[in-house]
Amino acid sequence: MSKVFLLGANKEIDRAKQVVEVNQIIQMEGYSYDRYVVYDITKSQWELLTNW
Repeated sequence: MSKVFLLGANKEIDRAKQVVEVNQIIQMEGYSYDRYVVYDITKSQWELLTNW
């Protein structure tokens, strides 16, 4: 099940779609990998670039 419906907020969330935001901490794959903080998100005509 990839979609969740919030009854109180009357809103549907697709959990399969991943969103990255500025100031979010990203940890790669497992606990022993490094963590990064997103400080900038740049959109180009080809792809979405996230800088950390």
